[in-house]
Amino acid sequence: MRRRFAAFAALGIATAAAGAAADDKDLDLIPDAVMTDEAPKAPSAGSARNSTKAYVEEALTFPGWRNRFTVPPPAQAHPDWKNRVSLDLRTEQAVADSLTLTYSGRLNLYHQEGASFESRHDVRHDLREAYATWRASPESFLDIGRINLKSGVALGFNPTDFFKPGAVIDRISEDPSVLRETRLGTLVARGQTVWEGGAATLAYAPDVHDRGRAYATDNRSFDPGFDRTNAEHRFLAKTSLELAKDFAPELLLYREADRTKYGLNLTRGVGDAVTVYGEWAAGRRASLVEEAYRDALKTGLFNAGTARLMPGDRDERIMHDVAFGASYATASKVTTNLEYHFHEAGMSRQDWRNWFDTGRSVSGNAGARSQLWQIRNYAVDRQEPLSQHSIFLRSEWQDAFVRDLKLSGLANVNAYDRSTLLQLSADYHYSDAWTFGLRGTGNVGTGNSERGSATQFGSVVLKAIRYF
Repeated sequence: MRRRFAAFAALGIATAAAGAAADDKDLDLIPDAVMTDEAPKAPSAGSARNSTKAYVEEALTFPGWRNRFTVPPPAQAHPDWKNRVSLDLRTEQAVADSLTLTYSGRLNLYHQEGASFESRHDVRHDLREAYATWRASPESFLDIGRINLKSGVALGFNPTDFFKPGAVIDRISEDPSVLRETRLGTLVARGQTVWEGGAATLAYAPDVHDRGRAYATDNRSFDPGFDRTNAEHRFLAKTSLELAKDFAPELLLYREADRTKYGLNLTRGVGDAVTVYGEWAAGRRASLVEEAYRDALKTGLFNAGTARLMPGDRDERIMHDVAFGASYATASKVTTNLEYHFHEAGMSRQDWRNWFDTGRSVSGNAGARSQLWQIRNYAVDRQEPLSQHSIFLRSEWQDAFVRDLKLSGLANVNAYDRSTLLQLSADYHYSDAWTFGLRGTGNVGTGNSERGSATQFGSVVLKAIRYF
């Protein structure tokens, strides 16, 4: 009953919001962020204005597959091309002085080499957000529905972004800041209040569905995916206090099932061009290797008698996550971020040796190898770094060489083996109605490294976007 009620409530809000949006087609309301992969953020809670942003995106991907592995992955299709056509709609409609409905979703049509359109999985609707906002006073708001709850000040890894696990179902980019905006929201009740020099938020997300299997990409048609976002009772409390000019730390308390986590966000400007920032979170958990094994048993991916292949610590203890860095902005519209990430639960140098050594020892056993790859899939699904230590670099240049051309690039480096994920993008805003883009992604490293052992050595994406 609770599953049907939750799905009905979210669908009802979404339908109402979509219907109310039909009359608003003001192109001027489309923010600059939507001109690239970065989807526009939802309007602020309690806003009384009506707004609608809609566009159709055509994205043609040419993946490059590796054919030699130290640890071969499970069998999978290797199409030479994939295509996605998406209708993206974001709308906020004030239906009364104190009541606003918000909807954000994407309808996708997929096709790839060697496939037909006979399967219902060729079409999928991503219900990102669908919620109602009641403005109790000019300073206090109550939101109920599916909401993309985000926390954190870093770009490459957000230790305090506690609602990210399982929420990304389509990796349209390798840029974490893009995935953060386009993921599924969580069914939640959220109260917010602001005052001079501070703000506070309380949020409760109910358990409405058993945990489903963890997959990086999931084509489940019109299933809202509450097994991904609402498989546990979760509670979040956070507050920010302005202690000095340009310095307002944010404290967070998060509770999931029987685990509690604490978090802290800090930012501070240094001059006119530099901002330094940091995130910290800590809580009791097991290692990534151990949690991946437990999750596979819980969701039925592994049989109950499946033995652990990877050696390592099986105990739970307090573990820390840290992301700190700085951004530098120039007068020529170039912004660069450099970050260091520490994920204590991630794989150590010894864990990586064990992963490759174990893979060689079971090279002829596909079932055993799938257990090793489940660790990697689990990390991707939770949006966590696979390794304990990594370096992240991202740079963006607005109006590069010519007006309305945006160039961006990122590098995510494993600090142990120096293997690197690279992504370079170019987006040209041709007119108010059209944007064209090109993106290349590469995994660089030896066959015994994190990135050098990935299933793809790279990909190229061509895209066109038509705004309405």
